[in-house]
Amino acid sequence: MTASTATLTTIRDRLEAALMDGTNLSWDTGTLDEALRRSLAEISFAYGGTVLQLSGLDSALLTTLQKEDESVLITGGEFYATFSRAVDRLETPNMNQDVPDRFLTWADDASRRFQAQLGKIKLRRMQQTGNAPHAAMEWDESTPVW
Repeated sequence: MTASTATLTTIRDRLEAALMDGTNLSWDTGTLDEALRRSLAEISFAYGGTVLQLSGLDSALLTTLQKEDESVLITGGEFYATFSRAVDRLETPNMNQDVPDRFLTWADDASRRFQAQLGKIKLRRMQQTGNAPHAAMEWDESTPVW
């Protein structure tokens, strides 16, 4: 495992690229930061409850996320950002009715990818731990009971 050197700025730039919004015409930085915050919270849960940090987000000084999981953070950010946009569009009067549906479809796709990636993180974390997820089984053959 490699520690990430990413910061809020670099991850936000990658999220903007994934959303095809490098100039922030559709998503402002506050919305993207909140999407990343929520994504990071879910990844923290997949890490077994370890609180993860991203340098620059909520005054964090360093990033505790693994480099291998940066793309998961971005996929989660994509989900939360597109879902937020869908809700915003649903509340806009005189909007083309197909637009919210398209955002919801996009959000659903991102959610499925994000959940699959979270499952892989959980599996990897369980495989790396030296502790069994259950108590040791006591096996005593000295006194047969049959």
